[in-house]
Amino acid sequence: MPAYFADRVWLPQGWATNVRLSVDSDPGLLTAVQPNTVSDDAIRLSGPVIPGVPNAHSHAFQRALAGLGERAGRFANWRTAMYRLANALTPEQLEAISAQAYVELLKGGYTSVAEFHYLHHGPHGQPYRDLPELSWRVLSAARHAGIAMTLLPVLYGHSDFGGEAPEPGQQRFVNEPERLLHLIQRIQEGTRDQPDVQLGLAPHSLRAVTPETLHSAVHGFRQLAPTAPIHMHVAEQPGEVDACQDRFRQRPVAWLLDQTDLVDDGWTFVHCTQALDGELEQLARRGVTVALCPTTEANLGDGVCAADHFAAWQGRLAIGSDSQVCRDAFAELRALDHSQRLRHGRRPGITPRQGQEGPGADLLTRAGLGGRNALGQKVGQLVPGARADLLVLDPEVAALAGVPDERLLDALLFQQPTGAVRDVMVGGRWVVQARQHHAEERILSDYRTVMAELMPQLG
Repeated sequence: MPAYFADRVWLPQGWATNVRLSVDSDPGLLTAVQPNTVSDDAIRLSGPVIPGVPNAHSHAFQRALAGLGERAGRFANWRTAMYRLANALTPEQLEAISAQAYVELLKGGYTSVAEFHYLHHGPHGQPYRDLPELSWRVLSAARHAGIAMTLLPVLYGHSDFGGEAPEPGQQRFVNEPERLLHLIQRIQEGTRDQPDVQLGLAPHSLRAVTPETLHSAVHGFRQLAPTAPIHMHVAEQPGEVDACQDRFRQRPVAWLLDQTDLVDDGWTFVHCTQALDGELEQLARRGVTVALCPTTEANLGDGVCAADHFAAWQGRLAIGSDSQVCRDAFAELRALDHSQRLRHGRRPGITPRQGQEGPGADLLTRAGLGGRNALGQKVGQLVPGARADLLVLDPEVAALAGVPDERLLDALLFQQPTGAVRDVMVGGRWVVQARQHHAEERILSDYRTVMAELMPQLG
């Protein structure tokens, strides 16, 4: 059973000194966290240690959209570019792109990821002979990169409210509840011995499902996995809110909260950029996690969620990389706080809770606890029984040099230090050391080959 020793470790109660971290390599959990001790025979770590950040919302394949969606004016035009990519991908290309995205996420401070996975079938909607073929590819990419995974197979059936038929570009996404539940059951059987894999369900959005298919899928999924996470895009675009009101005479958040047999504290609502204050207060009371992706939300012009109000009501916040325009956890947290500063013309954007040393510590804590709930994994904190997911910082990078402990996380989140994360451990295994991922060269080579193949079709 390996043990590690660090001069400084960020624990739930704040910075601790001379900390011994004992790790059970199988299944990769922390068995003991002992401050104010001696190193003895423990392996000494080279800098301050903080928990890895959970990524609560990812579409890994969109890493290949690099530069291809920026000239699309409206969201619908960006979505067309995304569909063009989605429909061009082979299984092998999907795996290579996903692996590259996961390597970059690891180097950016994320150690686990919730993959909102809606690419299921062949280019014309024909199921693969092995129904979860593309799910296996995403899981394989995560395994090779070394990132822990919560896979969220997506229920997608329609192009708009009222059960509108899917568009041609959406055919690869489409499943009826029964087929999706069969796919999930297959993955469940194939990953039982993989402690770094959790399964969930993701009804895509209220426009892509009907009330009947939503209830059928959720109730069927709860038979397979009673406490596993459920995620959904909610109140992302103004047009979605308007269409929902036309169809159901309610806004999306309000309609979902009225489904008391569905929505509980195992749910995560993604984006909520158009949610009203009263709706956010109700989400906080229900225990629903809100996953925000501020860089993507800004990139697409979605709007800004009133995260400061949600946080003030003790709501659970998580962050995600979504379309992969940003793969840095600390940049994402900074964007979250800065978006709230711009809304109100004050700083910090989210008021730190009592007992937190500053805005950096508060945001990192919120992302850890909210991500823990969103991913359904014991992550986000360095405590006994949690998975051994940790980051070793380099105190010699310019933005951190000489910064006292009580200001270190503020510097990490708000000064954009280059190369601040030196080493990354996931489940007790080092996947990044001295800023080098263990399989970085091979994964990058495969990614470059795929991009060269795709560009003639996409550019």
